[in-house]
This record gives sequence, C-alpha cells and structure tokens, in this order.
Amino acid sequence: MAYVNINELAAAANIEPNRAHEVAFMCGSNKQAKALAKELSAHIPHLTIRSWYEISPEIALYAAFGDFMGLIYVVIILFALAFGIINTMMMSVLERFREFGMLMAIGMNRLRIFGMIMTESVLLILTGGIVGMALSTSFIKIFARTGIDFDMWAEGFEAMGYSSVVYPHITLADYLSITALVIFTGIVASLWPARRALKMNPIQALRIE
Repeated sequence: MAYVNINELAAAANIEPNRAHEVAFMCGSNKQAKALAKELSAHIPHLTIRSWYEISPEIALYAAFGDFMGLIYVVIILFALAFGIINTMMMSVLERFREFGMLMAIGMNRLRIFGMIMTESVLLILTGGIVGMALSTSFIKIFARTGIDFDMWAEGFEAMGYSSVVYPHITLADYLSITALVIFTGIVASLWPARRALKMNPIQALRIE
C-alpha cells in the first residue's frame, strides 16, 4: 500500500483532485456484499461495480480453502465423537444385559428397549453438547474482544491480505448446524449398541451375573 498526495495522484491519473476514482462499501457479510454489488450494477450500469472476491480472487480462494479445511476438521471431530459414543453405549448395553433381559421377560418389547437406548444416547449427546457450546461461547466472547494474535505467521497473513490478529465470530446458524450434526452422529453411532441389545435372548441374559 502506497500513500500519495492527492494532487500528484490526480495529475498522474488525469482526474480532478476533488473527485474520487473509487468508492468502497463495507458490508456485514459476504452475502450482503454480493447482493449490494448486484443491486448497484443494475441501478448504475455505466460504472464498474465489483465485489471484493472479484477484485481479489486470490483472497476468495484462500477463504474457500479455509472453509473446506474447517469442514474436514468437523468431519474428523464427528468421526471421533462417533467412536466415543459407540464405546460408551456399548459398555452401557453390555453391563446391563441382565437388566434388559429382565425387562423383556416381564413383557417390555424390543422396540421400547431400542427407544430407551436411543433416548439415553441423545440425552448424553445433548448434555455434552450444551456444556461444550457454553464453554465455547465464553471463550469466543473473550477472544472476540481481545483477538487472537498470530504474530508468528504475520508475514504469511499479510501476504494473503489478512491481519495477524484474528477476531473469531460464530453465528446462531453455526451453532444450530453443529448441534444437528452432533445429534445425527450420535443417533447413527448408537444404532450398533442398540442392535446388539435387540439381538439378545432374554433367558440367556437373565443368567448373566
């Protein structure tokens, strides 16, 4: 970035000193920026109106790559979550074989056993999810004010057009989507332990000490 006297710049660019050659609008989100650029282009066709990703396509590429990497991290975390739920619920089912056998022996059908296991799994997921979101919200609010300083990689950030101090922000839609993914992952991961409980023989389960 170079700062030049406006009179000298006007003379070099052959424009009047009291006129602007570019006007920048700052929007609240990328979606708003795209919509505003489209609207202004329709109303002022004789001017060149471009959004930031058209002016700096390399930054748009970095942003898209960052979103893709974030998606990969989410998949890895959900994969680890699935294994944790399978392990927890499988241990719960194996330790309660006698209890399930007794319930089935007194008339409780397999569908209710299945529903009980799935309900336990969902409650377990929601408990951990609510605690996790509460902690993450607290930390994000703190870092949103103070920022996270990546001074060690300042040159790389500046080369991409970013500041080395990052202020995190998470929307309500992000929380809702993650919550839905966590619940879905928990339900899918609980199917195997629940199926294991449904396949047991009540008579043999009652003999287990």
